[in-house]
Formats: sequence, C-alpha cells, structure tokens
Amino acid sequence: MVWWLLPALFIASFVVNRLLQPKVERPKLGTLDFPTVEEGRAIPVVYGTSELAPSIVWFGDVKKDTGDDGYTAFYARMHGVLCWGPLDELIDVSWDKKSIRSTRQKYWGGGFWAQSYSAGSFAPTLPLLRNGADQTMCHVAALTMFGGEKSEGGVAGALEFFWGTPTHAQSVLLTNKYGAAAASRYRRLCHFTFGVANGVPLGFPGAVMRNFHWCNNSPYPKPVRFVVRRCPAAPELLQTTAQANLAGDANPVEILFDLLTNPSYGLGLASTLIDLPNFRAVAVTLRTVAFGLSVDLNDPAEVQATIEDVLQHIDGVLRTDPTTGLLQLKLARADYDAGTLLEVTEQTARDLTLSRGSWRETVNEVRLTYREFVDTSERRGLEQGAVLAQNLANQQATGEIRSTKVDFPFLTKPALAARVAQRYLRAFSVPLAKLSWKMSRLGYALAPGDVVKVTWPRFGVTGLVVRVTSVRYGTLEDGEMELDAIEDVFGVTSAVYAPPPPTTWTDPVGVPVDTATKALLEMPYPMTPGLDASRRALALVGRAAATYEDYDLLLSEAGGAFYEARSNLGRFTPVGTLAAPYVWTTEGVDAAGFAVNDLGDLSLLLPYATDAGGLVRGDNVALIVSAAGQELVTWRSFADNGDGTLGITDVVRGVWDTVPPPVTHPAGALVYFFRPGQFEEVRPTPWTADLTIQVKPLPRNEAGQLLETECTAVALTTKARAQAPYPPGRVRVAGTAIPQLPAAVAGDVSLTWTQRNRVTQGAGVVRQDDATAFAIEGTVTKEVLVGGAVVGARTEAGLVGTVAATYTAAQRAVDDLDGTKPVRFRLSPKNGALTGTVRETPDLIMTGYGMTYGQYYGGV
Repeated sequence: MVWWLLPALFIASFVVNRLLQPKVERPKLGTLDFPTVEEGRAIPVVYGTSELAPSIVWFGDVKKDTGDDGYTAFYARMHGVLCWGPLDELIDVSWDKKSIRSTRQKYWGGGFWAQSYSAGSFAPTLPLLRNGADQTMCHVAALTMFGGEKSEGGVAGALEFFWGTPTHAQSVLLTNKYGAAAASRYRRLCHFTFGVANGVPLGFPGAVMRNFHWCNNSPYPKPVRFVVRRCPAAPELLQTTAQANLAGDANPVEILFDLLTNPSYGLGLASTLIDLPNFRAVAVTLRTVAFGLSVDLNDPAEVQATIEDVLQHIDGVLRTDPTTGLLQLKLARADYDAGTLLEVTEQTARDLTLSRGSWRETVNEVRLTYREFVDTSERRGLEQGAVLAQNLANQQATGEIRSTKVDFPFLTKPALAARVAQRYLRAFSVPLAKLSWKMSRLGYALAPGDVVKVTWPRFGVTGLVVRVTSVRYGTLEDGEMELDAIEDVFGVTSAVYAPPPPTTWTDPVGVPVDTATKALLEMPYPMTPGLDASRRALALVGRAAATYEDYDLLLSEAGGAFYEARSNLGRFTPVGTLAAPYVWTTEGVDAAGFAVNDLGDLSLLLPYATDAGGLVRGDNVALIVSAAGQELVTWRSFADNGDGTLGITDVVRGVWDTVPPPVTHPAGALVYFFRPGQFEEVRPTPWTADLTIQVKPLPRNEAGQLLETECTAVALTTKARAQAPYPPGRVRVAGTAIPQLPAAVAGDVSLTWTQRNRVTQGAGVVRQDDATAFAIEGTVTKEVLVGGAVVGARTEAGLVGTVAATYTAAQRAVDDLDGTKPVRFRLSPKNGALTGTVRETPDLIMTGYGMTYGQYYGGV
C-alpha cells in the first residue's frame, strides 16, 4: 500500500466513543477498526493549557494475540501529530476520558513513567516538564483500564514523545519504516509514536512492549487525548518562562506577539514594527493581575479573528501609534487622572454630536460561559463553565431583568471569569453616551483607546470622560480630524450633567426623504407574461416610513439625461435586512430559513403562507441583495419571532436562473419580498434590445413629495436575461454537495453537474438538489481556477452531453507549484451569444504530500 494513503485508514483524533460492550464475536485481525479523521486538518497552535485529539499520520504493524483462554489482544504502532511546538509540559494522557494519572492507576497495572533522552532521568508520573529536552521516551502501563483481558482490556507500551523543538532527532520507528532520507524530523511540530522499533534500548526496569497494546476483544480502540501546556516567552518581551506561565495560562501579550510575528502560522510581521516597550508594559500589567488565557488556534485562516478575540477578552485595542507608526496595545483601564486629560471644548472642536440610550436598552444580567480547566484525581481537561453577574439596582429601577449570554472561551479560571463578567456588566448596565466631533491637529497624538474629557455647555456636559473609538485624520489640506468616542465606564461618576436646554416641537411627519431600499430586477424567464422571454424589469421600492402613501416612478432610457413618469400610485415592496449571516446549508428545503429585521411592510406577508405545492409554483418570492450577489429564493411561511425579527421558514435557495453565492450573504443584506403579479413593472411594454435604464422613485405623504433632484437614481443594464440559459444544478465536487464541501480535498477532485433548461422547466421551481436531467439548452464551458486565475489548459468549451470532469492531483501540481493556492471550478451556460448565470464553486485546497505540507497531512 502506498504509505501516504495510510492516514485514510486511521483515526486522527480517536473521536469515536465505544460502540459496543464486550462479549462480541472474536474479531479477526482484519476487523481491527480505528476511527478516521478528515484529511486536510490544519495543525493547531496552542497557548496556555489545551486538551487535544491527535491527527494520525501513519499506523501499522497491526497484530492480534489470542491466548489459551480464548481472549484476544490487539497491538499496533502509530505516529501522530498534536500541534506546533515547542510545548512546555505534558500534563495528562487519557483514553476514553480515563486519565493515566487517575488514583485508580494502581489497579490498572502500574501507571506512567518517562525518561528524558537528554537528561537521562526518570519521572515517575505526570505532569511531565520538558526541561530543555527534545524528546522523551515514556512507558504506559494500564492493561486493565477497560476491564482487563476478559473485557475490553487496557493500554500498555512505549510512547516516544517529541516536544516540537527545532532540534529533535528522527523517530527511530519512522526511520526504520521509510529510511533515514525519507523520514521527516517534523521540526517544530509536537508529535509522538505509540510503539517503538524493535531493538531500541528503552532503559526502563522490567519488560516494555514495543508494539503498543490497544484493546482486548473489541475492534474499537478508545479515543485518546493529550492535555498539554505551552506558555511562550518571546525574548523581545523580556519575560522569563516562569513569568510567562500565569497559573497554566499564557500571557495575552505573548499570545498576540506570537500571532503577529510568527511566519509559520501567524501574520509574519517583523518585530521592528511593534512598540516593544509598550508590549512589555502591558504584559507586566496583565501578569500583575494574573490575567492569563488559554487559546486554541485550529486554522491559520483564523489568526485575525483570534487576535480580535484575545483583545476582547482583555478589553484592549491593537492600534498604530500616530507619531511612531508602531503597533501598540492599549487596555481600557482606570489608569488615568481625569484632571490631566486633554479637554475638548467648543474652542478646540466643532460639530459635536451626542446621543445616549435609555435605561431599558441596558443589560442588567450577564451569563458568561468559559472553558474551566478541571484538575482532579480522576480528570484533567477543559470543561464548560459559567458565571452570573447582576446589577440589582438596575433591575429594581427598571422593574425587569434584561439578560444576555456571552462566551469567553479563552478563560479557564472561575475567579477571572467572574471578573470579566462584572467588567462586561459594568459596560452595558448603564446608558453610556456616544459622541463624535471634529477638531484641529491639537489631537494629533490621539488613537483608539485614549481617553479625553469633553466640556460642552450647549449639551449640558462638563468634564465628561470619554474613550476614543476611532480617528479619521483627514487630509493635510483641511487640517482637521474627526473622532468618535464613547463615555468611559471608569469616568461615569466624574461627569457633571446640567439641565438640557428646552426643545421646540417639530412636525413628526415631515416631507419624504430619499430611500436606500430600492432596486431594479430584470425579469427572469418564469416571470415574463405568458413565458414570452421578453426584456422587462420591475422596481422594488421599500417604504422608508410608515407615513409614506405611495410613489411616482420616473424612468430614463437616455443615461439619466431625461426622466419621464412611468408609474404613479406605485406599490411599495416589503423589505427587510438579514438579522444574521445566511449560510447555505442544504440544496433542498431549508426548514430553518432566515430571520429579517423589518424595514417596512413585512407584516403584510404574515397571511401569505403556502404549501409544498406553492414552493414549486413560486408563490412567495424574495430577492436577497448583498455584496455576495443577488439570489432569488422561494419561501413557505412567515412568522413573528417575538424579538423584533420575523422568521422566513422552508426556503428554497437559488431558484430559476440564480444560484446561492459561493460566499455567505452577510447580516444586514437587503431582502425584497414579492408575489407573482404583485410588483411594480418599470413599463408595461418590453424592450426590443438591451439598454441601460435608470429610475427614481419619488415617495409622497400628506406633507408633500420627494423632489426629483433630491432622489438618487438606481440603474440596470438589461442582458436579455429571460432568454439566457440556466446554470447547471446539483453540482457535486468530490462527490459532495456544495453546502457540505470541505475546505480541503485529498487527491483527485471530481466535478459533476445536472443540466437545466428554462423552457422545459417553465414557470415552476426546480431545486438545486433535483436530479432530473433536462435536455441542455446550448452548451456549457468548464474552467478550472487556481489562486483565482483561469488555467487555460483545463478549459473545456462547447460541452453538450458531458456532465462530469476530473481535476487530478497531478494536473494541479503541474498547473501551479504553489500548493497553498485554492482551487475552484466555473461552469458557464451559453446559448449562442448569450451567457447565463455563471456558477462557481467555493475555494478548496487540494492536499497531499508534496502540496501544502506543513498545514495538511496526506499527499499526492
């Protein structure tokens, strides 16, 4: 067997629990079964204390031994990788959540011993400190952990543990298997072997099994996990190893510095770009208050998000010093004297705006979840923990409990979690003021996180301490800068509020203003009258205010040079925004659907529930418009969620000539709702040729109507949409539907699709997962893109009967030597001069040895 295929046979993390109790039929050698891991798993990076399931790179030498009593024992050697190193400490090893450090180990056959190659000394138990070693030979003895030979046995044998240093030697086991030239040293990666090569001197008293014993009478080895610790101490930050270890957690500044500068899994910035004295000072501050974090980075693509999460945990900001250009850390702390702060007044600033929410918009109860490190005689690892913080004065004053739940997964200590919960509650249990202003270069040195005080008599504010949230430095010519800030929670008691000036009443209706909720949609084929495939467009205009009655629609077919009225008494389109990102999870009916915030008239949709037949007919249609693209969907029912949002359920994605985009529609994306025959057509007759049109909707109410000069136009260039062919459906990459497509695929990648035909399908809706093969309308062009660039040699045009292709690993290696570049496929339906909606698959990484090594396992 080719050695790089072996990982597909084995477990990388041992994540499968016991399936059957013993008393099973005596298994044969070939039935020994190890859970497998998804290939392409990135190498984790750990800070502080972490509990990890390993990735298995190789296993073999499988052996069974049936004794005279009829009971069978199973043995196998294996090689696994844990994370980037070097680690500081191996705290525990467990099988099926049974710790080798358990007080019951004496009943299991012994326990755990270790011998350092470099020091030559024995450590009778865990935790095991590295103490400068590159690798350590260990002896596991727990043959009765799972009940002994009459039940499911236990574990025993040699464990060779490599700490992830840049200088450790080759594994003798791997060298014997692959040869000295082929066996990698896995430098800077923490890895291990269960079982060692025959003939290797172990130095332990008594006999030690070199082929690792896994189980008895059961073909299911127990899941194994390692509890490890890594608290980096960068030389640039001048902390000792002991100082960097905050009771098992890492100093957050060390974490940020490592993520910013490490070239292998971080951003790779030079340390000269960082304000080192500033970082050192913040590190000391956090060390003094024992504020440590334990972080798992499981994907290099999450570095930026992890940095933001660390900053949220410590209530800090990473900023660029405006005077030096260096990166700085700034913590939000009560570390200032309000009397010495820069003061913003009407003499030094202008255009101040100030707003403040109500008490009922505040939170008076915080439920914070975190990962508590449990260290008992029977269990060492991370478990879910929770703390509660309450502002009883707020609850009593407002007469209700307004609770929120927050997750801080990098915290491991209950006391620190309680402090963070109180910090969070303090910031959100009072209605803090939000401000913005313009000022001269007097504030040139201000950066996000800095505090100033504001005195502005017209707003009744004296000495209000605020913390800068953003700075726009402007241009050299205008000599002004704009700042946004929020009232600092540490300075709330120092502000003095004078009575506000009297206000004058204004008409609450007001003349209509321009609306941002407007769009043009060229009609797809099923919406054209009588399916005549004519060029038509509809206007989708949201009601910006409840007082708006209707609107006039002005149309220009001359580039905006001349507008004529095409419609009056126009009907508004119900419109909302996505309350959360809308992820594509299924090609079928999305039962959960999505939630929207009401921007106008969504309540009108509540009666319009349909059935399964209505989904096929397209009774209820919605257009999602976002940076990801435009997508038409049909939906079944509409309900009030009771939280200010409305839920759309039983949704069919990407109907007619649209497809779900390869990236997610973000929260805030506009969603327009309409039913066939209930929309505003731009003009009653179709266009005979493609052109660019512009429209202006002018809403009216009892106070008047929006002027044409005050309205921004929305434009559309028609493309004979109703005549263009449909994109292929039921696209499968590596046999997997696009919503379930993994980030990485090992080896060759297959591509299949099913033809669609707008004329044959008619007005109905065909789901993305429908396997019906319609006769193709025109042809399809298939392209392969590597790193965003089309690989011309892989383009196939004019496809008619072809509905499948394969992009081999060998072709990928030839097309671009950089194995880290993503691959995606593009399918373009064509019918003469017309091109329909182009379909692209999400990016994926083709993995394997020889490509993306250092990030993924497996190979070409």
